[in-house]
Amino acid sequence: MIQTKFRVFFSTFAALAVAFGTLALADEHGPLHEMMESVNKANNAINKAVRTPVNYKKDAKTVTEKSKELVKLAKDTVAAVGESKKIKGVKGDPEAQWKTLAADFLKSSEELAKVAGKEDHAATKNAHQAVKKSCSGCHEVFRVEDEK
Repeated sequence: MIQTKFRVFFSTFAALAVAFGTLALADEHGPLHEMMESVNKANNAINKAVRTPVNYKKDAKTVTEKSKELVKLAKDTVAAVGESKKIKGVKGDPEAQWKTLAADFLKSSEELAKVAGKEDHAATKNAHQAVKKSCSGCHEVFRVEDEK
């Protein structure tokens, strides 16, 4: 009986420790990290759907939905210009670069959303390539990898 109580107590304690540890990690990343995770999920879904004409035919609706989601996230990225000052290791004026790169992301995302509504596989795939290129361009400046 006593062993059961201790087992329950320690199991509960361990579960709470894991839960609070996970929350602490989530807070460490901040809103920009969460935004970029959402961008990544939307991009991955679109990438999977435009891979082949057969995939696109099955998932054209997903591409349309996710491209609209990317436009919203791109607008949030433009508004998050203050985050650029927090990123270490950026050469030059981070705020000016952020504005330019975020505007490119927004423009390419809006174009993707417009094209995706027409259900043209080749045009949608090309428009998505432009979105991915804008992501890569920003990551070249702002995603500074930790040296290990």
